[in-house]
Amino acid sequence: MNIDGTVTVAPNTPAGDYTVQYTICEVLNPANCDTATVTVTVEKSPIDAVDDIAGPINGNTGGTTPSVLTNDTLNGIPVNPADVVITSTPNGPLTVNPVDGTVTVAPNTPAGDYTVQYTICEVLNPANCDTATVTVTVEKSPIDAVDDIAGPINGNTGGTTPSVLTNDTLNGTPVNPADVVVTSTPNGPLTMNPADGTVTVAPNTPAGDFTVQYTICEVLNPTNCDTATVTISVFGNVIQANSDNFTKYNCEVLGADTSIVGNIFSNDTLNGTAVKSTEVNYSILTGGTLGISIDNSGYVIIGENVTVGTYNITYEICDKVSTGNCSTATLVINVVGVTNGEKTLTAEACNTDTLPIDLATLLPAGVPTTGTWIDDSTGKLVGSEFTPLNVPTGSYIFKYFVETATCPINYALNMTIKDDCGIVLGCGAIKVHNAFTPNGDGINDIFVIDNIDDTSCYPENTVEIYNRWGVLVYEVKNYNNQNNAFIGISHGRTTISQSVGLPVGTYFYILNYLSIDGSGKVQTNKKDGYLYLTR
Repeated sequence: MNIDGTVTVAPNTPAGDYTVQYTICEVLNPANCDTATVTVTVEKSPIDAVDDIAGPINGNTGGTTPSVLTNDTLNGIPVNPADVVITSTPNGPLTVNPVDGTVTVAPNTPAGDYTVQYTICEVLNPANCDTATVTVTVEKSPIDAVDDIAGPINGNTGGTTPSVLTNDTLNGTPVNPADVVVTSTPNGPLTMNPADGTVTVAPNTPAGDFTVQYTICEVLNPTNCDTATVTISVFGNVIQANSDNFTKYNCEVLGADTSIVGNIFSNDTLNGTAVKSTEVNYSILTGGTLGISIDNSGYVIIGENVTVGTYNITYEICDKVSTGNCSTATLVINVVGVTNGEKTLTAEACNTDTLPIDLATLLPAGVPTTGTWIDDSTGKLVGSEFTPLNVPTGSYIFKYFVETATCPINYALNMTIKDDCGIVLGCGAIKVHNAFTPNGDGINDIFVIDNIDDTSCYPENTVEIYNRWGVLVYEVKNYNNQNNAFIGISHGRTTISQSVGLPVGTYFYILNYLSIDGSGKVQTNKKDGYLYLTR
């Protein structure tokens, strides 16, 4: 109560009715007094929570709005957070902070408008409350699919590009494949892998540039999408045709024939490896000649009527996958005329001779001895060895045929069989016995070479013997199975101490010898093989 009779209500007084007694006394007669009561009604302040609109907030990262109290009032002035109590029940991704009135939007919130109610109550008068609604707009993250250029990819084998997502962004940062859905429609040889964004190029794709569109959509907001195009460069196989040079021998006496002289693909390559006829097409560009043809497998065929001469043919091979991917080379064919008729040899033998005659020793020097002997009459020919014993006297023809790199060689050996021989005609065959036991028991103590000591047939020879490591352990000229013979002891120009008994084991021999054929000509011969020494 003031001196002038007014009543002052203290600040921060809760609402309600308050009373105070007061007494008035006459100044002239101080005992002349009276008492009364004054009742003062204190009202609560008006409180106003105003609806709010907040945002936009990025739903990918989430975020926080300004305080909802900004536009709320208490007693007609902006609310002081210390003067009110904020209450709210979280709604979905939204939570109101009771301390400052901000609203938190949870991360990974889909785009859209979200609402939450809140109530403010005056601290001084807890029942003095008001409620409002805050609406928060959540926006989708910016998504950007960027065009790509990939390759080159080998069209023959096909392949896979890096991911198209590498340069794409979501919310300004590189895309995490788990955050987007990749869709695409296959285009020709291109197929996109929706799991990682790589693009597969099918095998046997022609060279060129290929494109395919793809779309990425945010998992959080499936309608938040962007589309881009990837362009992939596909290169063809590396094809290389290399020139060829083939020779055809026309063996005139044996008869002209149709023959294959080689294959144009034999030295051509595709991607660095030998080309297969199924991978390429070929064509003759220039120099095609009647009688010379190339089949689908690349074999060059020379007809029987092609005349002697040199033929130059330009051919081209093209990749079947990329038909414009080609390479050119030159094929040179030499047709050479060869007169190679049957030649005649003569020899004599005695039908009392028990030793076989190696007919191969009667062939001229340089003639391969790997051919075939034919005996149509005596029945005494085994391989190349003919035994004249008891063959009726007369003339017999032995045919010999051998293939060579040019033309086949034919010989006719006219063998005259006699029965009035004072000496044995023909030479015994050289035969190497490749096992011996030099243990001093007098049985098989010597390395024996049959007939090598017949100097009338085999005037000279050398024998070399090597151990398993290639070391020369024995060497001698004019081996004769007697005083010049291998008895298991090192001898000659060797790297092992001479006169040393050699250990049991496997050795290798080389026999070089001269022979005299039926016409008196000297021939050079060689035999080699393994030798087994035991004791």
